Amino acid sequence: MKNNLAFLIGIIVSVTIVFLLTYRKRKRLECKFDERQKQNLNLGYKYGFNGMLVFMMLFALVTEVYKKVNNSEMISLTMFVITSILVGITIVAAFTIFTDSYLQFGANLKKFYFTNISIGLLNLFLGISLKSYVNILVSLLMFIIAGGVFIRNKFHKEDEE
Repeated sequence: MKNNLAFLIGIIVSVTIVFLLTYRKRKRLECKFDERQKQNLNLGYKYGFNGMLVFMMLFALVTEVYKKVNNSEMISLTMFVITSILVGITIVAAFTIFTDSYLQFGANLKKFYFTNISIGLLNLFLGISLKSYVNILVSLLMFIIAGGVFIRNKFHKEDEE
């Protein structure tokens, strides 16, 4: 039953993503980032990649020590790789949010919040119902990004006043 539910939700999410991508291509929306934002995005990618490498090295060391002491695996290789990727994405998102480069000019914040919170809630539901570690991490990432943008915009508006 749980596999059927996950399959059905996966199909619904996939169709929605394809629809949104098709809709976006039709509108021919161009990104409206200025030079400063583009530089910060590139710097964010650099920090995210380096942070992911450092995380992978440290976590690999910890898992090897754990394996030697307890004669068992601490985490599967798949979870290790996915967690490392999510750490890199989180670093990029955090850096670009707080350098005011995450969203382009004129972005629809209501749509952004709705999308992130919806994806976060869907992944939280799947993570709890399927006991999926990855879905819970993705859910946490979506909430962190939405919260970070909200906090940044709140402080940015207070700075302007």
